[in-house]
Amino acid sequence: GWVGMLNIVDRVEVNTVPAYVLMRQVEALFNHVLRLPFQRRRWMSWIVCASLVVLASKVMADSVPGLLWTSTYNGLGPCCLNSGRAIAVDLSGSIFVVGVNPPSPSVPGVVKYDSLGRLLWSRTFGSGNGVNGDWPYAIATDSVGNAIVVGKAAVGSGKFYVLKFSPSGMILWTRTPTIGLSDRAQGVAVDQANNIVVAGMSFGAYTTMAVAKFDSSGNLLWSRTIGQTNEEAYSVAVDPLGSIYLAGRFFDGIGDVYALMKFDSGGNFMTANFNGPVGRANSIVLDPISGSLFVGGESGIAVYSPSLVLVGVLSGVSGNGIAVNSSGSIFVAGENTSPAAAKVTKIGRDGTSLWSTIYWDGNQSRANGVAIGPQGQVYVVGDEPTASPDYILTLAYVNPARLESTLDLAPSTASVGQWVRVALTVTNTGGVNANGVSP
Repeated sequence: GWVGMLNIVDRVEVNTVPAYVLMRQVEALFNHVLRLPFQRRRWMSWIVCASLVVLASKVMADSVPGLLWTSTYNGLGPCCLNSGRAIAVDLSGSIFVVGVNPPSPSVPGVVKYDSLGRLLWSRTFGSGNGVNGDWPYAIATDSVGNAIVVGKAAVGSGKFYVLKFSPSGMILWTRTPTIGLSDRAQGVAVDQANNIVVAGMSFGAYTTMAVAKFDSSGNLLWSRTIGQTNEEAYSVAVDPLGSIYLAGRFFDGIGDVYALMKFDSGGNFMTANFNGPVGRANSIVLDPISGSLFVGGESGIAVYSPSLVLVGVLSGVSGNGIAVNSSGSIFVAGENTSPAAAKVTKIGRDGTSLWSTIYWDGNQSRANGVAIGPQGQVYVVGDEPTASPDYILTLAYVNPARLESTLDLAPSTASVGQWVRVALTVTNTGGVNANGVSP
């Protein structure tokens, strides 16, 4: 096979450039990459350009993220300070939000919405012994629409807790394994076999990183503690091979430092990196295109290879949560300063800030987590602590980054049965890119 790539134009303003100019540029692709004869490439260019002009016009009219819907929920407890802590989306597009009502004893709960923002169900839960007082930290979904919630259970001095909810909101099982004298789960990820990996900290004689793996039925497969002084894992990710990545902090004998660790699917240590350039590592996600790791820190986002070699740094971007879409773009959820409002920012693969938006309705708000829907929607969870009553805030945005189309074409120089796929992309600024790749 071969790869032919032609950037037709850096930026084509289709609302001001005559259509024949765009047609000539697409025709150049067919001539350069596909070697089509004149008449054939001419009429195919007109067809493609007509479609691109319509698509680009639509994108230009909606070049900033549009707010699809908002939802507020304050049904976790009788009092104040309802807070949305984390968010996940299943393959069907349903949204799961985990939150807490902090007054002692704290009451955690899960809320499920459909893709249009309609409330499907909500559940509060305790620590497995009928006593509320738990604190949830993270949520993930598996391939069949179950939701897994992790946090700290109010059992004794505290334990990991892992709860699995069915798509209809039934608690399928609850686990509170004993790893140390007091444990806390702060991150969760699900692998391709629906095994569940939980990361956090374990309090014993020392505070250590902790990671545990469960099968889909809740059986503990293995657990590990790492360190011996003052270590903690805040987030976890799993790649398609089942390798596990932890992001957090480590004590180097002087103070807390950045920590990034890798384990194989059986829990065997593989490698680590303690020289992160962005402060404490708060969150970690995988790039679905390259397999690279995006690690969110206090002062930016660091990019690593799967072997934990630093590739680059996106400085000046920080937040409470990050997510990545199927195109490798990064979304950061956080807080705007003035006004004090929930904020989400989109960053391209090259580090360029593509857009940023805030939610302001007159009340202070903040974004604590972000997730991407199957159609590219951007979902944000947070809270409005100064509202009356305060509530868990969930926001849904349409992501207007680009619209894409693909065509299967047979070049005149190809052998019988050989086809070439051409991907045509219109960006939110009206740019047109074309890539030709043989199967």
